[in-house]
Amino acid sequence: MAVFAGEPTGGRPNVYGDTRPSTLPYSKLVVFISSRYWQKSTPDDTRDALEPQLAVALSSSDFFAGRDAVLEQVLAQP
Repeated sequence: MAVFAGEPTGGRPNVYGDTRPSTLPYSKLVVFISSRYWQKSTPDDTRDALEPQLAVALSSSDFFAGRDAVLEQVLAQP
């Protein structure tokens, strides 16, 4: 059985993405406009993030110490 562990995702499951440059006709400024809608869930899904089954806070001190807090928590599960 797979276990999702760590921190919540950085965004919603359904998002606009794949930006493409477009030049505005008068100012000639280049702007980036989303060209695709990624629907990874149902259309009415309003969650701000996907939560893991096993929440584990990450820290820079663990990273710099070479410690994998997520793996430790997963291996400690019964």
